Amino acid sequence: MHRQILEKIISTLIEEFGINDVRVDESSRLSSELDISSLEFLNFIMVIEEELGVTFEEERLKKFKTVGDIAVYVEELMER
Repeated sequence: MHRQILEKIISTLIEEFGINDVRVDESSRLSSELDISSLEFLNFIMVIEEELGVTFEEERLKKFKTVGDIAVYVEELMER
């Protein structure tokens, strides 16, 4: 399931931000490599919540550094 979630998050990132000049994978850093601002990140999280039917806990948002961090958390939410 992790791979499917990760692929969905990556495809959504590419679609939402038009990222095509950099390789996006599980270890891609959101701010330093993908240059995603805080506001863009929050909008992205809302898209992921809607597409995957999950709700992020606000206090966890600050802990996400990589694409993989988001995928692991979404997987945890879906297992609940």
